[in-house]
Amino acid sequence: MSDVILKRLGDIVNFKRGYDLPLNQREDGVYPVISSSGITGYHSKYKKKGIALITGRYGTLGEMYYYEGAYWPHNTTLYATTFFDNHPKYVYYLLKCLGNLKTSDKSTVPGINRNDLHEISIPFIENKLKQKSIAKVLSDLDAKIELNNKINQELEAMAKLLYDYWFVQFDFPNEQGKPYKSSGGKMGYNKDLKREIPEGWKVKTLGSEVEIQRGISYTSKEINGEGIPMINLNSFNLDGTYKPEGVKTYSGKYTEKNILESGNLLIAATDVTRNADIIGRAILVPDYYNEDLVFSMDIAKIISKNIPSSFLMMLFNSNHYHNYIKWHASGTLVLHLNLDGLKWYRTEIPPTDLMGRFNSFYLPISKRINDSVKQNQQLSKFRDWLLPMLMNGQVTVGEAEEKLNMAAEPQSEYGKVVNANFTERECNTSERAILAAYIVKMVGHNEIGKTKLMKLLHLTEYICRIKLGSHFVKQTAGPYDEAMINDIHRVFQQYNLFKVETTKKGSFSEVHYIPSFEFGQIEERFLEIYSNEVVRVNDLLNRMKGWKLKHCEILSTLYAVWNNRIKRNQSTEKHLLKKDFFEWSNRKKRIFTESEVDKSIEWMKRKNIVPTGWGDFVEEIA
Repeated sequence: MSDVILKRLGDIVNFKRGYDLPLNQREDGVYPVISSSGITGYHSKYKKKGIALITGRYGTLGEMYYYEGAYWPHNTTLYATTFFDNHPKYVYYLLKCLGNLKTSDKSTVPGINRNDLHEISIPFIENKLKQKSIAKVLSDLDAKIELNNKINQELEAMAKLLYDYWFVQFDFPNEQGKPYKSSGGKMGYNKDLKREIPEGWKVKTLGSEVEIQRGISYTSKEINGEGIPMINLNSFNLDGTYKPEGVKTYSGKYTEKNILESGNLLIAATDVTRNADIIGRAILVPDYYNEDLVFSMDIAKIISKNIPSSFLMMLFNSNHYHNYIKWHASGTLVLHLNLDGLKWYRTEIPPTDLMGRFNSFYLPISKRINDSVKQNQQLSKFRDWLLPMLMNGQVTVGEAEEKLNMAAEPQSEYGKVVNANFTERECNTSERAILAAYIVKMVGHNEIGKTKLMKLLHLTEYICRIKLGSHFVKQTAGPYDEAMINDIHRVFQQYNLFKVETTKKGSFSEVHYIPSFEFGQIEERFLEIYSNEVVRVNDLLNRMKGWKLKHCEILSTLYAVWNNRIKRNQSTEKHLLKKDFFEWSNRKKRIFTESEVDKSIEWMKRKNIVPTGWGDFVEEIA
């Protein structure tokens, strides 16, 4: 028997109109102003605090926004004042699919009036446990999508950082592998560019190095209905990254010249944004299209025989170039780029082998980004299908979880990357030090000392399955390996990564990591060595970003006692984990409360940082 009943929406959740806040009355602050299109700014004051469920008063029914914290609901919205003890996330997903539910005849609401909205009768599940289960299934899907997005942002930031090191700061590796400019590499003043560039680098106009091809001119009839995918202006995000959901379908004529291949370089030749945000921005064509792919007249393809597309893309998306090229666009409502501006741009051209090295670094990153985007498309499609099916009772939670597991199975190279993170990897001494240096840099060298680094290395080894050649033993503050940390310090100084300074503070010694000569090369070395592990390592470090030593200690110790129990085939019930934790050392009883340990165990479960029995025991000191 189905649990789904028809119920008046106003008996599920109550909405109220938001509060007026003109732009000229906003003061800079930390509280989000949520309007009909989501967060549109921040203010120094808030009107409401708690769980925000908000929809616009005008527009599409089902455009919902969920937020937790203090906020200002704008007067263009309706916000939830009570959920009548229903699960808020369930209500959020329920309302997101209003247009796809079998509602009553009153579901056609002109302009979304709160009184009319409350009178809609919609399918509803009263059982609170089932509400929670449905919300969890859908939240897990959204979390997978969000994690992929965060990973992509990190990978893109890494690539940009390396480009800036090598081609803006000119600290590319010299013949000895040291940063060129910082190591005293010869620089020469260029009169055309009015700045110094590395000696021997040529300066050219891009017109001598590139060929430009415009896209297809189309009619409105040719982009309605079925057809092949067409990349267009809406395929560009404001920051120059690719937006796959912006692709149109094209049914008109095209030639072989109009067909794109993965890795082709495209730039935006038109722009409808107020500040010319997109004009001249560049993207590389992804590799996940199986049919012919074309591009519109708003786009231009850039071809170069001598300069890799990855290098040109980074150049075109740099602030310096964008501030130049936007002055070559004209128009009132729509900006059109004079492509001669691109041809006239003068810039330094690095040596071919150096651009080739950057390209070899960037292509695996690009592949990984494309694979996660492809997985997100699959997950989004599955979520959008599943959402109304769950709410109408046509699919049970159990069936949804089974389908979710199938949808989450790796269907592409992305899956190989994820699985690679869980394969064992052994490090040599220098590779281990590079991982430690990367952790110090990611966390912040001013925020980490010897003990905190030790805890993060322990978690990274066990969670990411990177064999560090460690031998962790029980030490007062948690798992510890004195020999390993001393060896890491030696390599830090040998390779000029960090100076390791020790200062006395009463009866205790504090270790400080001071960035040294090769500090800027850490990301490059890390990515070369840990290309398969970078996603997992970054995810772990981001989850613990901003944590103090105390938090790292409790997590590392809990992970150790938990993993030890699994390896001994012992129970891992919470009270036993807490018992082992507090028996670790007298310090634990003195510093930590039971509530803190309870919250940490729940956090580990929620974040899926749960031991599996992998790795060695963390034993008592012999």
